[in-house]
Amino acid sequence: HRSQAHDADSSAGRSARSTEGAESMVKCEVCGLNLPQSDALAAPGADPKRWFCCEEHRRQGAAGR
Repeated sequence: HRSQAHDADSSAGRSARSTEGAESMVKCEVCGLNLPQSDALAAPGADPKRWFCCEEHRRQGAAGR
């Protein structure tokens, strides 16, 4: 028999552990896909607020400016 307090403690510990080392997510400017920043491509000129999910979308984003 497990207490409710024990269950709450274990689930809170799990969620805290799952966010350790979590990476920032960014959104593709063209299609809106959310992806890890390490997988995203930065806008030409390294504008830190513009991210793309693939080279094709980066070109489209550059052409649209």
